[in-house]
Amino acid sequence: MQSQIVAAIRSMRKMEINYKGEGNRLVCPHALYVSSKGNILVDTYQLGGYSSHSEDVPGWRPFNLDKISSLAILAESFDIAPGYNSLSDRYINSIAKI
Repeated sequence: MQSQIVAAIRSMRKMEINYKGEGNRLVCPHALYVSSKGNILVDTYQLGGYSSHSEDVPGWRPFNLDKISSLAILAESFDIAPGYNSLSDRYINSIAKI
């Protein structure tokens, strides 16, 4: 799954993911990195689909790689979302980023 996310980031293609079995989400993956707690996270800009915080969609969401139950890379590309900072300290241990 990690290699699929890296490919989606590098090609700037949207993904549909299911997180914790809660429902599908449409996301734009911007960075895959190891957090300060040692978790592998993917920072995404969520455009639609399930969210426990639906009032904040669209918006930024980090997802723990271990909790993504399925994903599909879509043919549709995306532009860099507002607020993205590739030089953010959170990406010091980046695996892939735009």
